[in-house]
Amino acid sequence: MRYMGVDLGSLSVDFPDAGMEPDRIVEEYTSEGGESDLVDLDNTTAHYDATANSYNEGLIQTKRLYYSEAPIFKLVINEITSHSISSRGVVDVSFDDGVSWSSGKSLGEVLESFSGTSDDSGVYKLKLRFNLSGVYSTILGSWVTASSMNEARVDLAGCGTAIAALAFGGGTGAVVDSNEIWNGSSWSVTGSLNTAREYLSGCGTTSAALSMGGYTGAVSSVVERWNGTTWTNTTAMNVARYGAGGCGTVSSALCMGGYGTSHYASVEKWNGSAWATTGGLSMNTARRYLSGCGNASEALAFGGSSVASPVGLSEVERWNGSSWVTTNGLSQSRYSPASCGSVSLAFCMGGYYGGVLDSTERWGGSSWSTTTSLVASRSGVAGCGTTTAALAFGGTTGGVYAGTERWYSVGNQLGFSVSIN
Repeated sequence: MRYMGVDLGSLSVDFPDAGMEPDRIVEEYTSEGGESDLVDLDNTTAHYDATANSYNEGLIQTKRLYYSEAPIFKLVINEITSHSISSRGVVDVSFDDGVSWSSGKSLGEVLESFSGTSDDSGVYKLKLRFNLSGVYSTILGSWVTASSMNEARVDLAGCGTAIAALAFGGGTGAVVDSNEIWNGSSWSVTGSLNTAREYLSGCGTTSAALSMGGYTGAVSSVVERWNGTTWTNTTAMNVARYGAGGCGTVSSALCMGGYGTSHYASVEKWNGSAWATTGGLSMNTARRYLSGCGNASEALAFGGSSVASPVGLSEVERWNGSSWVTTNGLSQSRYSPASCGSVSLAFCMGGYYGGVLDSTERWGGSSWSTTTSLVASRSGVAGCGTTTAALAFGGTTGGVYAGTERWYSVGNQLGFSVSIN
């Protein structure tokens, strides 16, 4: 806690009456405190990243900042960021200790109209909450080398987030069944797939995931489900395929394109128990070695290799829940890239086009722009996370690779300051 610029250490978070002076910062809190001090853990979903010293996307709610008979007439709340941003965020204010909230108050503006009243007559209270979203995510950022996987592999699958991820299957020179889990700082070996596969697809989280299709020495339709401890065989796809794209969850997923007896445009949709290929699911372009992101209702499919373009595609298609529509293409044609994100904000990382690539492209909802490159050029790589916090792992740089890289967005929120009266 800080009072008028002086560090007060672990003193109570209640403001002293004397602290309410015009144009003074009477409270300042930052992510350096992690998930302690003024952050209400029970109601905060934004993850504090100790390495980047920042909060990622989600909601941050404070504990009670103020409890006094001295009234609050106005507030000015500002963000502390690691990068200047062009669009300001919003904050909700509670004057009754979190029972009733105002909505969408602008940061950096004087607030003189509030929602909520004190529970206790004559006592004024204050809590704040901030919804951190794409407004703090810029195309600027950097890839930083992190701990390598225990086993180097290429053409693997991955899923999860930048702080909790799975890497499964792939090839080392032989097809493998191994599975590793990322805890935010290191990889550890966990339960293996039942069927070793490379060129497989995956989606989900570290507690609930799917592995779909792939190549075992023959094209496979095998689907396995991860429960956080073990993989269990579930309903196979209708069409055996490898080099497909995948996205979604264990209860609602897509597996797009790939190769079996030919390049496929067909897409299969998973409802939690069965696969369906009906309902106009096919993409406009048959392709393999593509990548995808999103969910079963809204998805992107990009890159890959087709009969017409065997060396790489720039074509991007968007799924709206009923059909695929071609949209603005990648800046760089490529196959076997990694991907992460959603139809609003996505990454395409690495891949191959005449050689292994290090380029990263960012989708902003309508077009792609080139951003900071990977540290190591690689194809056959896996990825997961968001455009705020992402992972890229495995692949080949010319040899099978175990390296992991982590993306840090310079637009992350570092904290907030509050001025009273």
